[in-house]
Amino acid sequence: MHFVFGGAFNGKRQWVDEYYAMEQTETLSFQHLSRSLAFHKKVYIIEGFTLWVRERIKTLSINETRGLARQIIEKIKKEEKDKGAHFVLIGTEVGKGIVPMEPLDRNFRDVCGYIYQDMIKAASTVDYIWYGIQERLKGE
Repeated sequence: MHFVFGGAFNGKRQWVDEYYAMEQTETLSFQHLSRSLAFHKKVYIIEGFTLWVRERIKTLSINETRGLARQIIEKIKKEEKDKGAHFVLIGTEVGKGIVPMEPLDRNFRDVCGYIYQDMIKAASTVDYIWYGIQERLKGE
């Protein structure tokens, strides 16, 4: 699993497209990963994580939302091991240390931070993209 994150509109998707240009890729939203899908041996680019979180925290607690995300992360790891698929998760950095005034916005920021920690722990490779410039934080 490869986790790529950075600020909004900082060139994450463009960097991923260039990095995996020679690979057969398919783009899915994080929402699709909670369903049963047939994965094959190729690269899956996963977007829409923050939208998925925003929808979940309207009705679920931080821990419940994090638990669902952990289940999806485990599913990703299993698919990589069993089927040789490779997943690239793209995440948008949230907060930058600013604490939102609204409770729902605070929960959103907090759960994104917790789940990003889970993703980074599970990922073999982690890259931070800052205005198109890549910095490798984990992996080779």
